Amino acid sequence: MTNQTALVLLDWINEIVDPRGRLAAKGYAHYIDDHAVYPEVQREIDRARDGRLVIAVGLGFAPGYVDQPTSSPVFGKAREFGILEASTWSTEYTTRLTLPPHTVRLRKNRVSAFSSSLLDQLLRLHGVTTVRLAGVATDLAVEATARSAHDLDYSVEVLAAGCAAATRDDHERALTSMAKFASIV
Repeated sequence: MTNQTALVLLDWINEIVDPRGRLAAKGYAHYIDDHAVYPEVQREIDRARDGRLVIAVGLGFAPGYVDQPTSSPVFGKAREFGILEASTWSTEYTTRLTLPPHTVRLRKNRVSAFSSSLLDQLLRLHGVTTVRLAGVATDLAVEATARSAHDLDYSVEVLAAGCAAATRDDHERALTSMAKFASIV
């Protein structure tokens, strides 16, 4: 990873990765533990401690869920379930990863990290040409963000061992799909 490469961490939030999270119950927490994903992600984070841009993007809706897409099959029940409201335990980044002090934190309210955050602007401001993605879910946030990054003319690297899905099949299908427009590393 060069200084023109940013490490973008996607949705390592309690609601998705902590066994107590409602969304984690879909299989994400088990997948992460069964496939030793945290150590892989931490190694990548530690490699970036030399000043390279590290961006932690997390899903979260504004207080009162005013920006929640209620018709979304993915997010439509967040308010009803009382999850994913910004600045709550649900949307806090897991403590199982140690982020460097220079980590930039962004909130998103859609699947792709590019569609509702300042990610593109921040990357361009820092002269980033390559994004390296590690996140959950491989078949949702990672794939959507990878596709968006590609369409915005970034080189895309997906850290396969640093991503997780609800099932191994979901993970593998997404990696196969992303290999058409990203480097799987």
